[in-house]
Amino acid sequence: MPDNDRRLIEDLIPIREISAEASREKSLRHGNISTLHLWWARRPIVAARAAVYGALVPAPSDAKERETYMARMRKLCSWDIPSGVLEQARKDILEANGGQPPRVLDMFAGGGSIPLEALRLGCESYAVELNPVAHIIELCTLIYPQKYGPSLIADVKKWGEWVIERAKAQLAEFYPFPQSEQHTTNDIVQSTLTDEQDVIQSNGKLTPIAYLWTRTIPCPNPTCGATIPLVRQTWLRKKEGNYIALRMVPDHSTKKVLFGREQAATLKELGFDPEEGSKRGNATCPFCGAIATADFAKEQGQKGNISRKLMAVIFTRQGRQGKVYLANIDWLSGNEDAIKSQIDILCCQVPGKLNIKVRTNKGLLAGHDLWHSDQVTADAVLHEAGTGYKNCSSAQLLAEILQACDRSGVPLRRA
Repeated sequence: MPDNDRRLIEDLIPIREISAEASREKSLRHGNISTLHLWWARRPIVAARAAVYGALVPAPSDAKERETYMARMRKLCSWDIPSGVLEQARKDILEANGGQPPRVLDMFAGGGSIPLEALRLGCESYAVELNPVAHIIELCTLIYPQKYGPSLIADVKKWGEWVIERAKAQLAEFYPFPQSEQHTTNDIVQSTLTDEQDVIQSNGKLTPIAYLWTRTIPCPNPTCGATIPLVRQTWLRKKEGNYIALRMVPDHSTKKVLFGREQAATLKELGFDPEEGSKRGNATCPFCGAIATADFAKEQGQKGNISRKLMAVIFTRQGRQGKVYLANIDWLSGNEDAIKSQIDILCCQVPGKLNIKVRTNKGLLAGHDLWHSDQVTADAVLHEAGTGYKNCSSAQLLAEILQACDRSGVPLRRA
């Protein structure tokens, strides 16, 4: 490349249009690679497209050519690219590189936005990434769609649902549905679940989608004997006009903390600060006010004294939008002996998956200690269910995904 080879990106780039499209991209829930898997540092694909195109095409030589490129860039840097614009961009890049597709290397590819847009612009794209989660995302974004074609969508949906249903059957006893008392009044059913009430339509079956837990440690004050939750904040919903959070309520008879659901239209009406939890690993005992330091929490973790407390369960309602948040759930008893027995069986079927040595700020030394027993069971069950693909038409794809997970140490699911 000659010293005077000025690139388009050095001369012009429609910052305002790219910024607007990048902001809009955040709200897209269909067709965007951001919905494939959460990646914290994901770059907007319209910005990645502009950067790749601008770096591979020379700067305009005169004012007329500059206007042409500016108009072309504005069309190219939009979510809904007009017909023919992408083809023209590929032609521009080929002409600028002697008719050969240029090679684009992203040494820190992350979620894969730059390699993906380089591919779409007709380049030879190479992605390098050390993080195993990002590596799996890149395989699913860059490799599998090219390798398996349009049938990939239907195959992933079909066999993904197959794995989920198979796992649900095995996990039903560990993640039970609520036992409710129903009181019918005309066409409305009022469902009462452990002191929490929610009015739903008669067809409004509740389906649990998330279980919110917190770790707990004993109070450092030997005369107190209470249990301290290590939760940092208790927000469930934080939107203007509808704030929902969990309030910690000390139960002096049991020396344990209960969690009550509070809802208000404003932060002031909520009546407490949901973010008054542990700070920098230090937690305050809600009974005696003693401070459990981060070092104390780590010491309790090494001694095996860290326990857990279910704070709330989040449900969806059949035939309705929105979510239901229930606290103080007492029907999820958690039979630890049954769970541990199931873990032992599954660990024999999935050797080595759950015995990762780690060290954390809570003093937990083994990988399986990072999650409580329900989560370890779900992880192993999903992995075992995912290996039952032998006779499916997408066996090759699923085999590759499993092998990639095995090589990188990434489980199929982490709660």
